[in-house]
Amino acid sequence: MCIRDRFFSFQDNFTIFMTLLNGAALQSDILILKIRIFRIITAFLIGGVLSVSGLVFQAITRNPLAEPYLLGTSSGAGLGLCIGIYFGLVKVLGYWSLMGFSFLGSVLSVFLVFSLSFYKGRSDPLRLILSGVIIGSMFSAIMVFLLSISKTSEFHGIMGWFLGDLEVFRPDYILISGIVILICYI
Repeated sequence: MCIRDRFFSFQDNFTIFMTLLNGAALQSDILILKIRIFRIITAFLIGGVLSVSGLVFQAITRNPLAEPYLLGTSSGAGLGLCIGIYFGLVKVLGYWSLMGFSFLGSVLSVFLVFSLSFYKGRSDPLRLILSGVIIGSMFSAIMVFLLSISKTSEFHGIMGWFLGDLEVFRPDYILISGIVILICYI
């Protein structure tokens, strides 16, 4: 980890952590640990959510290779996010509405995929996967179109969300996310 012109090795971080546990840490050491610990907690939460979502997809489709990209869910979430940022709905409804738009986009995608996969009252795993690829490609094309006509600020906002970030500015975001994730696990 680097902060300004100083590099912190694993041993430096371990020493800072141990002095903090002993109660003899400096103020700068506490700040470094807080930055690092919130990123670690965020990474664990994200990893847990991704693993459970993959398990759910594999259980629903009865296919060990199923994943959100194959069924179009990721493209639906990305399209919901693009629509929320591009049309300025986030400015009106607030920051937390981004997750709502992503969720609605993924639910729409799943609904369309399952609707297309049913034929004569039955669903075939092959039709399910093909429907997912079709919907995912269609939603990805719409996302690329919205990105190509967006302003620079909108483009950077959308790409920041697509690429992800472990930098947490407010610890209460981790607490709220952790509570929501715990409720979903139950």
